[in-house]
Amino acid sequence: MPVGRALGFSESFFHFMHGLGAYVIVIGARLRGPVREESVRHALTRAQERHPLLRVHVVEERGVLKFREEGTGAIPLRVGREAFEQAMEDELAHPIAGPRDPRLRALLSLGEGDAFDLILAMDHTVCDGPSLISILNDVLADLDGSPPAAPLPPLPSIEALLTAHGPIPRWTGKNEDQAVPLVPKKPPRGARRTRLLFRDLTVEETRRLAERCRAERTSVNGALTAAGLIAAQKEAKSSGAHLGVITNVGLRDKARPPVAIEHVGNFVSFVQTYHDVSPTTPFWDLARACRDVVASRVAAGEPQGRLAEGQLLWWQRGYLRHVAPRIRHGLANALAISNSGRLPIEAKRGAFTLEAVYGASSQHLIGSSIAIFVWSVPEALRVIIATVEPIVSKEAAGRVVDDVVRALRV
Repeated sequence: MPVGRALGFSESFFHFMHGLGAYVIVIGARLRGPVREESVRHALTRAQERHPLLRVHVVEERGVLKFREEGTGAIPLRVGREAFEQAMEDELAHPIAGPRDPRLRALLSLGEGDAFDLILAMDHTVCDGPSLISILNDVLADLDGSPPAAPLPPLPSIEALLTAHGPIPRWTGKNEDQAVPLVPKKPPRGARRTRLLFRDLTVEETRRLAERCRAERTSVNGALTAAGLIAAQKEAKSSGAHLGVITNVGLRDKARPPVAIEHVGNFVSFVQTYHDVSPTTPFWDLARACRDVVASRVAAGEPQGRLAEGQLLWWQRGYLRHVAPRIRHGLANALAISNSGRLPIEAKRGAFTLEAVYGASSQHLIGSSIAIFVWSVPEALRVIIATVEPIVSKEAAGRVVDDVVRALRV
């Protein structure tokens, strides 16, 4: 499979979204160690040599979008001294702009002593959360002087990997509007910006949460969803709300053959669920319901069905072009959940220590009123709440993140 293949339907969808302004995934690592700019550039070059989709840009030939390797530039690295949280937000706001630029850029932000931050921003067209972890692992390995890992072969699109044994059945479930939208009106796309708030649970708090979830016959993801829904209902300022939730679901294990964690690409889909929430809704009952409904939708094949050819063509040619520019942002979905779980990354690698990793994606084009991103590194939950200003005010975002974390500290 050559690198210069045509984009799959899902990749075409995300490429179109990226062209609307910025549909970017960002990972930020807080590190300590003897870092040098030239060492980071060398590590990025090695990563680009290993991963086929880091060596391509997108072109259109006779109406068909294709990846092209020839003429793609080196991964750009910017060096500075920038506040971590602000730098993460800034990366989410800007698309990969150059026509021959690779779909990844990097920022090395130097701190006091041997502290530094490494922020990777990537076009969602060619990556998911595990992709950025794979790239970060490769960069840290090279910085530590480890032998370069073997180059990886190009892969087909996720649709091709899912249809090895027949076409994907189209998902026929219906999207709904919330009875009580959190967003009464929408400012123009250019006036919106994704804002981030960061919170951590300690190792002990994370352990207690996992134990309590097991005792309550639910999952950490169910508890996260319940905490976000209850916080969203409070912001709706009503006696009850019918709220939509997007839960991201990885499809690497559904592909044939399965896609290893080392590969870079967009191998993710979602399920969409709806919940009635009031001020008296019991937290753990809601957490169990959230877990159960997502599990049933996954078992029914909804994540794969969302990527069916007919479904994505409808989105790309009809919905996105004509409806998305006018959509009332957050009306159909109050909440998005992206729980990456325990990440396959070492906290200590030679002279370098990984103190924390955070990740998020742009929400300001089209998405949910509140997005919760959770990464577990090394043993503690790192929580980011992403909201869109001016749709959700800074004050409201602060209340939401505090309510969510308070609910998780059991």
